[in-house]
Amino acid sequence: MNGEAAVVVQDARAFQQMLNRLQQLEDELNQLKLESLQQEVQKGIDQADKGELLNGEEVMARLQARYQAALTDA
Repeated sequence: MNGEAAVVVQDARAFQQMLNRLQQLEDELNQLKLESLQQEVQKGIDQADKGELLNGEEVMARLQARYQAALTDA
């Protein structure tokens, strides 16, 4: 530690518990990401149902402008 070599010894059960906890946290994170994505998709569906749509050419023009601005700033 602190720039010195260190060895950490851990028994197999503790290591497996750590791996299990890591897997659980990854599963929870993936579930949260999925829920967020589902909410965003539903938001888009709701906007489309209300007629809040954009012309495809307008969207592409906005994306192109954003892309060009990012290139200029870089």
